[in-house]
Amino acid sequence: TGSLYKYGYIPQDEVDACRVAGLLGIGPKVFGASASETQDIYSGSLKGSDGKMQMQFLQGYGSSHAFPQIDQNVRDMRTIGMVKQLHDRGIYHGDLHTDNIMIRAGNGPEGATIDDMKIIDFGKAGHDPAGVLRELCGQDTSWHGGRLKTIAEDHGEGEAMDSLQAKYLAEAQKEKSPEEHQEDVTSFYSEMAEIFGRHGLSFEDEGGQETS
Repeated sequence: TGSLYKYGYIPQDEVDACRVAGLLGIGPKVFGASASETQDIYSGSLKGSDGKMQMQFLQGYGSSHAFPQIDQNVRDMRTIGMVKQLHDRGIYHGDLHTDNIMIRAGNGPEGATIDDMKIIDFGKAGHDPAGVLRELCGQDTSWHGGRLKTIAEDHGEGEAMDSLQAKYLAEAQKEKSPEEHQEDVTSFYSEMAEIFGRHGLSFEDEGGQETS
């Protein structure tokens, strides 16, 4: 397996999220990394450009929008299951979109299937359960919250998802401990599983595969 090198400003949160995703098999493996140092200059700050990271090169993968023939429900449920593994650990991605969801396609009897998936580009990631809730509720630039709503609407559950997201966005804005917010994340996924489960959709135990 080849390597991909990244240099420049790399915050510690990005390094940490990449390492976790790689260990879980839902992102490229990280072979080595050092975060940038940030120096405060008076009232502002200067972002250090001395960060570096060596990651697994995803040979044979392409961004998810390059595979329109793949069943969208399968792709979406698998993506949700992968992101859930990060959310369960209090990590949000912060910039999830189709270019950051990589697919290695296989050949099924009815066309292209998903052999494996990885999530990339953790430059806006962070470790904050309240941030996870905001990501789930579509209050950032991430694909995730908005896509959850679209999936629900496609199955006649738009009102239920609106109510769920509004409920937990309100919880995210409350002053709580990280542990309490993490409990809210668990509850959100449990309630969402009930909504999707009414239509035979499941995101549990979905994720990436170990790659050599």
